Amino acid sequence: MKKKQKNNQYVALELLIDGLLIISLVLLTYPLWKDKVISQQINHQAIIEYANELPEAYPIEEKIHSLSLQDSLKQIGPKELTMYGTIQIPELDWIQPLYVGMTNQNLFYGGVVMFPTRTLAKENMVIFGHHLGLEQLLFGQLVTNARVGQEIIVSYLDEVRTYRISDIFLIDEQDLTILESSDTPVLTVFTCPTPVVTSQRFVIRAYPETNVEQLTLKHQNKQLQKVTNYQKEQSTVYKINYIVILILLFIIILVNRMLFKYYLK
Repeated sequence: MKKKQKNNQYVALELLIDGLLIISLVLLTYPLWKDKVISQQINHQAIIEYANELPEAYPIEEKIHSLSLQDSLKQIGPKELTMYGTIQIPELDWIQPLYVGMTNQNLFYGGVVMFPTRTLAKENMVIFGHHLGLEQLLFGQLVTNARVGQEIIVSYLDEVRTYRISDIFLIDEQDLTILESSDTPVLTVFTCPTPVVTSQRFVIRAYPETNVEQLTLKHQNKQLQKVTNYQKEQSTVYKINYIVILILLFIIILVNRMLFKYYLK
């Protein structure tokens, strides 16, 4: 009876240790799971149209925070999104949709035009986007690969303009001078320099390379298709090898059992 009770205690202890090891593995790989879920959700939304006119009412402005797994879970399910333009760097094969309204949902799916009534023909066009740590997602590639001299093409409403990057720099988040209006056309793109909370902002300043051109319906549809294709491609870039994780888990449990039995001899 005592021997059976002792064996039961050993089994319970083994299961407890197995459970702790499994929890530890899940916690260690949490960043991978989080990034995978966010990646899949960002790249599986439904953009219903490319609008060439601003909405009558903008979404209510929200307090912006860094993206989390919880944010991704909130976005599960089809979303009806309307983009008002695109920003792209051909040299990096990078393109993102532009939305109107400073909300966490808009920033989850692309960049936000901070002053919607400004135009490409004149004034300072300011665009903000998230940096998640993965260069394939959102504005992360700008931090790692953007260089002075690269071409940026921005389409917004019924206009399109080509810019050339002239300056890349860091500022404090309290420095609002980059948001100021301008009498001459300029492009300001900014994001966080790191995927973690920081008081700095990574800024790209670009100046017009060509005059503003009018967007045709055909061009708008082409931009929409570019965004859709890009996001489908990026959704398959970041993968987790589930088989490797399962094999690793099996090995950990097997080694634990062997060590457990060895020390109990």
